[in-house]
Amino acid sequence: NPSLGGFARLAKAVKDIRAAKEAAGEPVLLISGGDYLGGSPFAWLALEGEAPELTLMQELGYDVVTIGNHEYDYGPDVLAQYLKAAGYPDANAKTVLLSANTLPPAGHALNDVGIRNTHVQVLANGLKLGFFGLIGKDAINVAPYSAPMEFADQAETARKAVAELEQQGVDVIIAITHAGEDEDIDLVREVSGIDVIVGGHAHTLLEEPIIEGETIIVQSGELLKHLGNLELAYNPETGKVRVRNTDTGKP
Repeated sequence: NPSLGGFARLAKAVKDIRAAKEAAGEPVLLISGGDYLGGSPFAWLALEGEAPELTLMQELGYDVVTIGNHEYDYGPDVLAQYLKAAGYPDANAKTVLLSANTLPPAGHALNDVGIRNTHVQVLANGLKLGFFGLIGKDAINVAPYSAPMEFADQAETARKAVAELEQQGVDVIIAITHAGEDEDIDLVREVSGIDVIVGGHAHTLLEEPIIEGETIIVQSGELLKHLGNLELAYNPETGKVRVRNTDTGKP
């Protein structure tokens, strides 16, 4: 269906949302759960030393992105070249690249592009957000060209990231995962302290968030067909986060 998706439509939607939120005095974050390289009509340009998808995402003002299995479609050497073409590590000042359990071998070029374990962002209203990124077990299993990369255990990595962010005094902890909702649910059951998971990999369109315990899990389908719009409120007295889409009338 040619009327679905596309960076131009996404840019227009994001611009409209940001304008409405600015008028309401509310902050906006734009986040990707990965898989922006392999599969796009111009992914082949990665082999020519270009980074069209991630460069466009930077232009759209993505705050945080993670690494999915399709970022390894041409192997980790091409991924490193792609990230350098997109301006990393300096580009972290604009669009933060997170993947806490990604372990490049010593001497590999992916060590030089600034992949971060965690990120702290303070909003204009003073709210302190802590982020970390993860690639899941199934995503790793379907990334046959990722060698010689290694990946740490997801739950163990998440515990370390949560502890690090809590030490930095964040109010809200957000995991950006490329794992699928089933693995996200398992992660929440194993690791406490995660308030929100923005997920990917399974290509599931969650029209309503999954609430596991006190954690909000969202995922917005595939191939840029949809833009997830999650409205949140934070209560400083209880330290809890809740979904407020019903309050705002936004599906």
